[in-house]
Amino acid sequence: MSLRILAVSVFLPKPLGSHGGCRAFWELSGELVRAGHRLSYLTCYPPFLPVDPSCFGGSARRCDMGGWELVKVRVPFGGSLGRLAWAQRTGPSWWQQFIELGQSAGAAAFFASFSMAAAAAGCRLAKRSGPFDVVYVQNEYAAWAGRYIANRCGTPLVIRLLGTFLKDMMQQPLWRLRYLPAWQGMVTRCDRLVITDDGTGGDQVARRLAVPSERVRFWRSGVRDDLYRPDLDRCELRRRLGLPQDRRVLLYLGRLGYHDNFKRTDRLIRLAAALRKRRGDLLLVLAGPGRDLELLRQEAGRLGVGDYVHFVGGVSYEDVPLWYNAADVYVQLFDLSNWSNTLTEAMAAHLPVVVRRDQSTQGVLESGVEALLVEADNVEEQVGAIEAILDDPRLARDLGEGAGRWVARHCGTWADRAKREVAMIESLVGQRQRTADSSDESLTGERLIHGRFIPSRRRADSEVVGRSSRFNQAVR
Repeated sequence: MSLRILAVSVFLPKPLGSHGGCRAFWELSGELVRAGHRLSYLTCYPPFLPVDPSCFGGSARRCDMGGWELVKVRVPFGGSLGRLAWAQRTGPSWWQQFIELGQSAGAAAFFASFSMAAAAAGCRLAKRSGPFDVVYVQNEYAAWAGRYIANRCGTPLVIRLLGTFLKDMMQQPLWRLRYLPAWQGMVTRCDRLVITDDGTGGDQVARRLAVPSERVRFWRSGVRDDLYRPDLDRCELRRRLGLPQDRRVLLYLGRLGYHDNFKRTDRLIRLAAALRKRRGDLLLVLAGPGRDLELLRQEAGRLGVGDYVHFVGGVSYEDVPLWYNAADVYVQLFDLSNWSNTLTEAMAAHLPVVVRRDQSTQGVLESGVEALLVEADNVEEQVGAIEAILDDPRLARDLGEGAGRWVARHCGTWADRAKREVAMIESLVGQRQRTADSSDESLTGERLIHGRFIPSRRRADSEVVGRSSRFNQAVR
């Protein structure tokens, strides 16, 4: 069974590298093509995230991605709204609060603008070459557009969310107005809601928002299977990567962010400043893109560790295993959730890990066995943990082996994860087709028009009332 699939997202479908992007869909797209399905990926231009889109043909409307089609839709005022949504919160606290309101307004306006542009573009694609068999939405900003296209085509809708930040934000006043795209991505009616199990409590948020449990799939991401390379010569690796042979390397790999960003790379720079007072044989390597790069450089200069911190920039997909195997310790101190793809990759590479103790790691990793867990703002504890690893080769080896065993027990490969999602999509379409074949207008008062169920007015009204009542009761 060959399916025609439309994916809608504001993210560029590429693994983390010099251009940013989304690893999860990159793996899924490859598996869909290998399974014989036809894929069109609809995204926005200019891109919502501040990344370089040159590797996707620049401003070209269509690109062949090697078996599937990338279609870009120009979003009215998209560039300006994206910059507003990602504005940097610096300066006095009152100014930061003002910027935060601007960020919320920019995100909501971009949500509406992208929804209209993507919905129109998706319907044009369906009209030109026939309806799609399934609409796959990746991230909350595309939820409304995906719902509209799925309605017009009469096809199932799958919404994929890469975690959520709503768990704690739902306690704040006016959270529905401030975080409109985030909660709409959860409650938009769909056939399957796939939420990444990354420690942000997406399953709990879905329950609070009265999302029917039978629609929710709460799955972990996969991990690469080529990360642990004990055969590589570390001296040669460091020469190739331009790293000094006489330094112990602390590595962070991922998107960079300052104090107003969940990534909190500024904590690592303060950690480097504290470590420099104790020993001079260390080098903090920050590998990844980010809009806060200049702010972080300035922070390193202000703290006097400009020569102690090495900013690599984006790392290509092929070179990621080299950086893990060239490092001595991996360190990560995020705000929201510390269960990231790169943390799992570092563990899979048998690299000793120092990571923040929070809801995503506490009770999941055993400190002293699979990692060393530390408090976010306890610099002395962080310094002690790193020195313990560097000064005790046996501890470093045991932590690396424990991390590798944990990943082997609990995480599948990206290929396994993608196959699981492809099977879900195929099963969903098969169920819809069987229901359509066995449907009879006289049974429930429903009509089947162009392969789409149209419920009777009485039944539709009762469903809307029921959903509204469950939602209000859950968030009261």
